[in-house]
Amino acid sequence: MKKTLPFLIIAFLFSLGANAQLPAGALYDFTFTNGSLVNQASPGTADLTDNNQSAQLVADRTGSSNDAYRMNTDNFINTRQGNTSDQKEVSISFWMRANDSDITATLTQLLLIDSPNGYFNIRIDNSVPADGKKLSFYSRGSTTSGDRFASGRKSIPSLLDGQWHHIGITTAVTGSTINFTTYVDGVEETNFQQFALSNPNSGSAPLFLSDPRMVVAPQGGFPGSIDDIKYYQRTLTSAEVTALANDNAPPTIGSEVYVNTSATGTGTGADWTNAYTNLRLALDNHPGKDFWVAAGTYTIADGTIAGKSSSFIITDNTNVYGGFNGTESLLADRDPVANETIITGDQSNDDIATGLNESSTDRSDNIYTVIKVAGDNITIDGITITGGHANGTIGDDRSGSAIKVTPGNGNGLLVTNCTFKSNFSLAAGAFHVPLTGSSATMIIDRCVFTKNVAQLAPVIYGSIQTSNITLDLTLSNSLIYDNSTIDVSTGSQTGNMIWFRSDIGLGQFDGTITNNTITGNSTNQPSSSNRGVLWLTRIQGFSNIDVTNNIIVGNTNGAMNLQAIAVPSGNFNYPNDTRLINNLTSSSIQSSGSFLLFNNITGTAMFNDAANNDFTLAASSQAINAGDNNEVPATNLYDLLGNDRIANTTVDMGAYEFGATAGIEENSKLDFSLYPNPAIDMITVAIDHNAFAKANIYNLQGQLIASSQESSIQISDLTAGMYIIKIETTNGTTATQQFIKK
Repeated sequence: MKKTLPFLIIAFLFSLGANAQLPAGALYDFTFTNGSLVNQASPGTADLTDNNQSAQLVADRTGSSNDAYRMNTDNFINTRQGNTSDQKEVSISFWMRANDSDITATLTQLLLIDSPNGYFNIRIDNSVPADGKKLSFYSRGSTTSGDRFASGRKSIPSLLDGQWHHIGITTAVTGSTINFTTYVDGVEETNFQQFALSNPNSGSAPLFLSDPRMVVAPQGGFPGSIDDIKYYQRTLTSAEVTALANDNAPPTIGSEVYVNTSATGTGTGADWTNAYTNLRLALDNHPGKDFWVAAGTYTIADGTIAGKSSSFIITDNTNVYGGFNGTESLLADRDPVANETIITGDQSNDDIATGLNESSTDRSDNIYTVIKVAGDNITIDGITITGGHANGTIGDDRSGSAIKVTPGNGNGLLVTNCTFKSNFSLAAGAFHVPLTGSSATMIIDRCVFTKNVAQLAPVIYGSIQTSNITLDLTLSNSLIYDNSTIDVSTGSQTGNMIWFRSDIGLGQFDGTITNNTITGNSTNQPSSSNRGVLWLTRIQGFSNIDVTNNIIVGNTNGAMNLQAIAVPSGNFNYPNDTRLINNLTSSSIQSSGSFLLFNNITGTAMFNDAANNDFTLAASSQAINAGDNNEVPATNLYDLLGNDRIANTTVDMGAYEFGATAGIEENSKLDFSLYPNPAIDMITVAIDHNAFAKANIYNLQGQLIASSQESSIQISDLTAGMYIIKIETTNGTTATQQFIKK
C-alpha cells in the first residue's frame, strides 16, 4: 500500500505513537504500491510472479488507486531462496475484502506458505453451508514419526461484508506442540475451533516450515481483494498484530454510504467528499446500508464493459435514495427533480431516443436488467431507471428490463418517486415480479413510466408462480404514458400495459391499482383480442384486484381506442374477486363474470397540456372531486407532485390532485416536525402553538402498529423501513408525515 508524504511526516513526528510500534524484520513484505509485486523487505529476493495476468488493480483501504489487487481467478507466487532452517514460530499479516456472494466454492484459499517440511494454508471454509462460511486455516508438519496436522475455523459473518479487514495468525511453540492464535481487525478471536500441530512421539515440536515460498490465492480460488501481505519468521505479540491492524485502518462507514460520480476523494463512501463514484461497487461492498446517491449517471461497470447479465444487485434492508446535489446532511434536503439520479443499462452511453426494438444496434452493450431486487425490506426512491434491454435467449433475460424481483425476494419493497424510461423487454415488464417461494407485499407509488416497450405488458408484469403464497402489489399515484407493445419475431402480441395474473392453484394475487393516470399508450393488438390497458387474469388460485380512482383515457390500438380494463371470461370463479370503482375511461371496461362495478364514467380527462406531457387536471376536468375517499388507503398521503392527496374534501381521479398546495414536508392544517429522521430508537414530535395529544404509527400497508400519548415515541421494536405517523392535537387538528426507522 502506498504511504503518502503527510502520513510519513506524521509517523515521524509521533514516533512514540502506535505507528512506531509496527513490527520490523518481515521475511516477505508485499505492499502492492502501484501494482508492484516486489518484496519490499528485500527487493529482488523472493519477488512475486503474476501467474495468469487476470488480477485487477483496485483502490486499497485508504482509497489509494492501484495499490491493492482483486485476485479474480489469478494467483501470485514467489520462489524458494534456499533458507533451510526450520521455522516453527511464524506470523502472517494481511488485509482482505470480499462479499459473502463472492465466496461460492467449498474451500476458498487466501494464502499459502509451503515448504519441503510442511505448509500453512489460510482459507474460507464453506464445506458445511448450514454452519456458515468460516475463516479457517490448515497446516501440516513433517511426516517424520507420523503425520502431523493442525486446523482451526470459526464463523465470522462480518468478515464477508465487502469492507477491508485485517487478518493476523501467529504460531508459538510449547514443548512438543505448535499453537495457533488468530486475530481479526487486531482482536484475538476466542473460541476458535482448532487443533494444534503436535508431535506425540518426541519432546520437540514437529518440523514445520523451512525454505518457504508464498502463494497468493492458490489455484486462483479467491475472487476478493488483498493487500499488505507480511510474513515473519517469529511470533508477533498481540500488541504488534494490533499495530498492524491499526496501520491506516479504513474509515468506519456510518448508516449512510455516499455515492457521487463526480467525487474526487478517497472513495470510501464515508461522506460526500470521499464518496464512491461507482454505485455497483458501493452496493456490493456495503449490503444493508442506506445509499445517498448524488445527481449523475451510473453504469454497471467502471471503465470496462460488463456482461449483459450483470445488474445492480440490491439486498436485504438496503435503501437507495437519489436526488442529492452532494452537499446535503439531511434526507429531507434532497431534490430529485433538480438533481436527477440516473441508473442506466447503457454501458457505452450511445443509446438513441427513437426506434427502440428487439435488435436496436445501439443497445448491443446494454445489460438485460438494470436493477435486481435480491432481498426484503428494500426502498428505491428518487431514481431514474433507463436503458434496460431484456432481449436474451432465456426467460430470465427477456423480462424485467428496469427492475426484476428475483425468486423468493421482494417482501417490503417500496419503489417511490422513480421514473422508468426507455426500457425494452422481449417478453414482459419494465417492472417484473415473478413471485415464488414466499408471500410478499410491494408498493409502487408516485412513479412515472414512459417510452417503455415490450412484446407484452411493457409497464408492469406481476404473476404468482408458486402455490400457497400471496402477492400484495399496490400501484398508486403514478403516471403511465407513451409506452407501447411491439410485434416481435414470434408474431405473438398483446395489447395490455399492465398484466396481473394468478395461474397457480391456491396462489393469491391481491392487487391495488388506485389514483393513477394512464394515457397515450399504444399497441397493435388484433381487434379480436379481449385485452386492455389493464389485463387481469386468473387461471387457478385466487385473485382480488381493486381498480379505483384511475384515469384511463386516450390509449390506442391502431386507429381504435384500446379497451381500458379487460377481465377475460372464465378467469374468475369467485364473486367480487375484482372491484372496478370510480374510474374515468374513454373506452370500454370488458368484464365477464361476477364483479363489483360501480360509478365508472366515460369521458375525457381534460388535462392542462397533454401535448407537452402535462397531465395535471384542467379546472374544467370532470375528474376533479370525482373519486371515492373510501378507496384511498390511509397511507396514501400525496399525489405525484408531492401535494396532499385529498383537497377540497374529496379525492380527485388520477395521479394529480387539483388545487392541493401542501408539499410532502408541509401540512396546511398543522405545522410539526420529527427528529431525528431517520431514527433508530426514539423519534420526537415537535409542534408549534399546539398541544400534542397522541400519535398513531402505520406501516405502508395502512395497518396501525403503534400508538403513543407521549411526544417522544419509542420505536426500537419496529423493523427497519418507512412508516407513516399521524399526529393529533388536543383541539382535534391532525397531520401526517413519513419517517424512516433505521
